[in-house]
Amino acid sequence: MNPQQDTITSYRRLYILKTLKVSSDYRMSDMLLQAALNKIGLGVSMSVLRGDLAWLERQGLVATSKVGEMTMALLRKEGLDVADGLAIVPGIDRPQPEEAAATKVELTLL
Repeated sequence: MNPQQDTITSYRRLYILKTLKVSSDYRMSDMLLQAALNKIGLGVSMSVLRGDLAWLERQGLVATSKVGEMTMALLRKEGLDVADGLAIVPGIDRPQPEEAAATKVELTLL
């Protein structure tokens, strides 16, 4: 990959984790994830998205399962840590400082 594509891919992976984080049960179908990516201008083919999900699963950040023709993605605790900026994984962007600070404030309020 070229540097520009690496940047887009690493941001897209972070966005996938953050999208799963805000889902009511930390899970979402590949179809809904693709729609979310399209909405912010990061539209990709289903095969690229499924490749990202497989990569995230190999890193231990999500779990995937097939439901008919769809792939369901479930955010794991490790993936939540990356989405919150508490863990760093090469190949995934880090959240912006203000996003990470908001997470820390949420944790202190618990």
